[in-house]
Amino acid sequence: MTSTREKKRYIIGGMGHLVQTAAIGSFLFALPFFAGAQISFPQLEPPASITAVPSSPAPGEKVILQAVTPIFNKDTTFFEWTINGQFRSDLSGRGKYSAEITAGGIGSAISVSVRATALDKQVATMSATIRVSDLSLVWHADTHVPAWFTGKALAVPGSTVYVTALPEIASGGKMIDPKNLVYQWSLGDEKKFASGIGKQSIGIQTSKIPNGSHWVRVSIEDLGKTVKKEGSLFIINRNPLVSVYRYSPVGGTEYRSAHTLIHAAKGELIDLVAEPFFFPGGRKNIAYAWKVGGTSIEPAAQNPQFLTLKTEGIQAVSLSVSATASSLKNAFLLPVIKSLTIFIQ
Repeated sequence: MTSTREKKRYIIGGMGHLVQTAAIGSFLFALPFFAGAQISFPQLEPPASITAVPSSPAPGEKVILQAVTPIFNKDTTFFEWTINGQFRSDLSGRGKYSAEITAGGIGSAISVSVRATALDKQVATMSATIRVSDLSLVWHADTHVPAWFTGKALAVPGSTVYVTALPEIASGGKMIDPKNLVYQWSLGDEKKFASGIGKQSIGIQTSKIPNGSHWVRVSIEDLGKTVKKEGSLFIINRNPLVSVYRYSPVGGTEYRSAHTLIHAAKGELIDLVAEPFFFPGGRKNIAYAWKVGGTSIEPAAQNPQFLTLKTEGIQAVSLSVSATASSLKNAFLLPVIKSLTIFIQ
């Protein structure tokens, strides 16, 4: 027979189970109460940002600023612009989400802040710092030009072109040594052609196909990634040229004018020189051929670009002369021919 003490223990134990179950039930019923309670969260501002084109302007360059407020109607929102700490009433107003400013000198910074107020009184604030820098891209090709030529050696099919970036970037009021900047070069669709710290220059091989073009781009940043400058250029393949000049043993090439017509006295010696321009690889990669009156003349082995004509004994009143220059480096390049006429009096 079970004792009263044992029964009570049993009853208490059973009630304990019931109480536990009821507690769980109370918790479950309490959830809707807490879910419906008013809980305070920090109020988040609507998303907003400032864009600048260009993002890193050159000195004196016009900069187009735009306040971007994705959830506001930009035409009805009131924008208040502050440039370098000064409120700009001329730039501010309803629907004035865009502004134009002029960049200062190299190393200067433009501080921009905007307060945007929507019709429902929601407010968004945004700010940006635009740093002024400069970048020049220069290039030269390894093509041959005469020593007296003061122009640029142009790119032609099959030549090597060297591109150099000349950045002027400042941080903290001091110019950064170009050797301490990070360069990312791209060529055409190849986004990572070359990169590295201090990688100011690259060399590219131009297409061997005539009339080809090459798009070169570079992105430059400081090590702290606070300033970014980008630049690009197109390099277009040109065609090699050859011109024929009179030559004097004393004065050298008479380069002031290329000849297509020469007047000579009977018995006069005429020294001519074929000057090639923009052939890839230099003079040693050029072959020459001469024709006089339609007849091929074997050029001198040591100086094949020179030709000496003796007019004595020539019966013709006029004489056609042509010089041909051919590339030994790029077989895709057609020979270049230059013709002239000599009148013998």
